[in-house]
Amino acid sequence: MVDFPAGFVAPELDTAVELEALIASVAQVQVRGMFLNGVVDRCRADGIDLGQRYIAFKLYPIETHLRLIAEGTRALWPQATLRRGLWSLAHDAFGALLDSMAGRVVFGVLGGDVHRVTRLVGKAYEIGGTGVSARLLHMGDDFSHVRIEGAHGLLCCYHAGAFLGTLTACGLDGEVRVRDEGASGELFTRWWPRAGGRSTPAVTPRG
Repeated sequence: MVDFPAGFVAPELDTAVELEALIASVAQVQVRGMFLNGVVDRCRADGIDLGQRYIAFKLYPIETHLRLIAEGTRALWPQATLRRGLWSLAHDAFGALLDSMAGRVVFGVLGGDVHRVTRLVGKAYEIGGTGVSARLLHMGDDFSHVRIEGAHGLLCCYHAGAFLGTLTACGLDGEVRVRDEGASGELFTRWWPRAGGRSTPAVTPRG
């Protein structure tokens, strides 16, 4: 298996982040309602009602999404940091995309082929919202190297968690490392066949 490149580190999930500062840093970003519904559905599966449903393909301010994730994190894992909540709830992002009409049209025919899915990472971000973009830099048999523009503090938690969730959807286990440049950065993801037919959880929240 290929080594992680120099300069890439494991995501830091236990350092506290101020919600209001995070919202201010990504104020220009909008996300589709499908991802908000993913948070609502994840909490509902644990008997937690976060209230309304959202229009799947409507664009919502990132503030709405982040406040919903913060509420879900407090309800599901009271002692977890917001970064861990973002990481864990992002694990369902690709599934939410697949549940949408646009996602089914673009990705539903790929049959969980991680290489074909990864080649369309830019399209996934185009469908998912505005203000953040992704570009595949390099891919091998068992790794990908992707650049994310406009992440603004969410690279190491939300975007990294979403990439691991995509591996799970493709029937794989894996790990991700980040090179965070502030507003932008890069993700290096490695994967391998799922052992025993089950995936390794993206995160075990503390609390």
